[in-house]
Amino acid sequence: NNVKIKKVPLMKLTKIYFIKGTFFVKDFFIKGGKYMSNNFEESQTKINLARAFAGECQDGARYQFISKQAEQEGYQYIKTMLKTLAKNEMAHAKLFYDYIVEKCGDECKVEFGADYPYVDPKLDVSLEKEAEIERDEFENLYPEFARVAREEGYDDIATSYEEVAKV
Repeated sequence: NNVKIKKVPLMKLTKIYFIKGTFFVKDFFIKGGKYMSNNFEESQTKINLARAFAGECQDGARYQFISKQAEQEGYQYIKTMLKTLAKNEMAHAKLFYDYIVEKCGDECKVEFGADYPYVDPKLDVSLEKEAEIERDEFENLYPEFARVAREEGYDDIATSYEEVAKV
């Protein structure tokens, strides 16, 4: 048993984030040149997962509502597309939910402030607004969440954000 264990120094780093008008102060550990959050419970990644979960659930619900409007207006193909999109959004929500449960353990409560859009029920307006919401998620929100997760040492979560943003 000639196994050599190399000890890597652990350093503490305090970082200040400014995200969407709010300052966040977080302590990180650097081990082997990689950032690692000192505690998932106190991480920005935990809050971002909760925000992503809530947002995806709301997206799924809105797509369901809009699909009913499309059906009422006689657009069966659009209705079917929207139902599929709603299922996709719920699959994304489940992914983020599972990360929270996995990382938190038995019980987890996440408090955060966020704004969520409520869209005009007219079909054309709703479809346009949903496209804007999706574009914001994949161009801004999820890349930022991925960056923070990666900095906090959650590469698996960062990769998931990047993958969801592609859909």
